[in-house]
Amino acid sequence: MRRLEKWMLAAILICSMSAFTACTSDNGDNPVAPQPGKKQFQLTRYLSAKDSIGVGVSTDYTYDVQGRVILEMETIINGDGTHYTNEIRYTYADHKIIEETETPGDSYQHVYTLNDDGLIVKNELIRPGEEPQNQGEYQYDSEGKLIIYDSSAPKQTVFTWKDGDLICYEVGDQTESLNRTDFTPSDLTVEEGFVMPITAGIFNEVLYRQGYYGKTPKHLVAKVVSKAETSSMMKTDLVYDYTYTLADGHITKMVEEGTLKVTAGSFVMDGPSKNIYTYVWEEKNF
Repeated sequence: MRRLEKWMLAAILICSMSAFTACTSDNGDNPVAPQPGKKQFQLTRYLSAKDSIGVGVSTDYTYDVQGRVILEMETIINGDGTHYTNEIRYTYADHKIIEETETPGDSYQHVYTLNDDGLIVKNELIRPGEEPQNQGEYQYDSEGKLIIYDSSAPKQTVFTWKDGDLICYEVGDQTESLNRTDFTPSDLTVEEGFVMPITAGIFNEVLYRQGYYGKTPKHLVAKVVSKAETSSMMKTDLVYDYTYTLADGHITKMVEEGTLKVTAGSFVMDGPSKNIYTYVWEEKNF
């Protein structure tokens, strides 16, 4: 993923998180087709204010007439006030989505293959002049819930669901689990698609929110506990609690607060962490 937030460290250790969920549909070409007679809202801006490593993100979204994200402008704001912008464009085709990313120093594509239900089953990375690299493949159950992600590592992520909520995922190889994350659902649900802390590198956040990775949890998350170990030298442990501000059925603010410990060789970062996310929604007329 492109996110350079506090999860930058945890992403290196396969324990990054991000917030978004999705509305689902059986129509792969337009999983978020507007419903006649119902007010439609779109997430037009996402802001994160960080006090753990001093990095913030401001992201603006542009949609097509079918309500699909076609442009994502992501500005990374460093603690010293410097910033840069990544431009991400989306093209939707039959059984395929192409994501084109331009950063100040790089350009590449992700090509997502869709099954007949319009769900992503494969992610390939394509760089100029290079052969496509398989980034991972996805498996769903009969109800459209994601149950397995096979990465190119090779490692397998197994997702466990209960009563419509994702309660756990484990990342491991053939011999042992290297990463386990447990989720405690809250009692809150929202009409419009929103929130589930998930692992960076497994999902594209924008496509997840649009329903291309299958069904999403019914409830907002109240607590996350995660332990990850990518080698004997690299470990992360985190515990986060989540609180939300809602307006008209939409999340407008999420506060993520807890403790984060990162160990990388002799380096140890251990202490409290608080992260604030703001979401701006606008009513759209289709």
